[in-house]
Amino acid sequence: MNGALLSNNPEARIENNPILDPNCTHLYLYYSTGRRIRRNKLNCGCELDGPVTNASIHEIDDDCDLILGHLIINGANSPPSEILVRKFAKATRLTGELSIFDTHYTDLSFLKNVRSIEVFDDTPGVSVERFLRIEENNALERLSWHNLQYLTSATIRITGNPNLCYTTREVGALLSAWKIDVFGGNICEDAQSEEVRDRACRIGTTANLSLVPNDCQTLVGHLIVNDQSRTEELWKLYNVTTIYGSLTIRNSSLRSVSPLWQLSEIFSFAENQSALVIEQNANLKYAFISGMRRMMSDLPAHVAKNPILSIPEGDCASFNATTGGRISFQGNKDNCEGFIEILFRMSGCQRVQLTILRRLIPGCRMEVRWQARNGDWCERYNGRSHLPLSASLHSLYFLVLAMRKVQIL
Repeated sequence: MNGALLSNNPEARIENNPILDPNCTHLYLYYSTGRRIRRNKLNCGCELDGPVTNASIHEIDDDCDLILGHLIINGANSPPSEILVRKFAKATRLTGELSIFDTHYTDLSFLKNVRSIEVFDDTPGVSVERFLRIEENNALERLSWHNLQYLTSATIRITGNPNLCYTTREVGALLSAWKIDVFGGNICEDAQSEEVRDRACRIGTTANLSLVPNDCQTLVGHLIVNDQSRTEELWKLYNVTTIYGSLTIRNSSLRSVSPLWQLSEIFSFAENQSALVIEQNANLKYAFISGMRRMMSDLPAHVAKNPILSIPEGDCASFNATTGGRISFQGNKDNCEGFIEILFRMSGCQRVQLTILRRLIPGCRMEVRWQARNGDWCERYNGRSHLPLSASLHSLYFLVLAMRKVQIL
């Protein structure tokens, strides 16, 4: 049984040399995948060939500093956590998918020193979605991933863990994966010492500006800017980049949202909540948040009943992109039309995938796929673009042609 990251024809194969101490720096640099290095004095990481079970765990070296392959732990055959700590607690890097399913662990501290989870594309010419899955673990309370900094090329799927909570630093690291399928849980109620260093401020369930501390970079809670908010306190928002909760701007005296110029992300774990609500602001002319990259929540964002608010077409496209099309506009001076969101991904010369998402009705989805027929498609593309629903098929055709000419990474 071969692990997905361990090639049947590895580029580096070093086995059964009992006194060999290889150059691990070189191997880490050039052979993170495509290698089979085992049963030497030093193996430069632990290679995983399949699910980690009570039986297979004893084949893995103690004190792995690098985990190569997919780390899969499922169900009744899950090894005891103390053995996992002995094997993996010193690892700083995982190069593969992670799946923790239906276990009895209360935490995942056996990965406490992992700084990065990197999923490599090991199937040239074919686009395969890879995951970080943590599902159906009823006893799981904490990840205990104090050192995790980022994930690459993995889709987040965390669900069915009723007691799980995260530190703000863990949430930030997990969201670096960018693609989220489902992300269940909550921010832990007990504040962590790292929050002071990270300038994370807990503001509670409904906080006005007067309750926001000075110099916050991350807000945890639900911020309301309304007619009780004092203009001279808007400066408190100048350094805010992230809100884990929601932002409501209602009945305020704001003319623009420029105090939020550094805000790049709003993420809400709560059910029946919108990440962003902007409504009934009589003086508001501009609602575009220039630094915003992503908003995610159970309910769509909502911009409504702002009588002099005009939203240029370019800002409409940006709103649509940052919310994944989950935003509604009603009763403003000018409202955004529905948009067609065009997501394109190309790998090698084999397959082109164009997904057209109709956002007039949330959840309505249409996909178009076809095969490339010539060598012009040998570049690799990943990206997105937006067109108004009024755009003709003729315009769509020329957008596709443009994608062929410009390399988008």
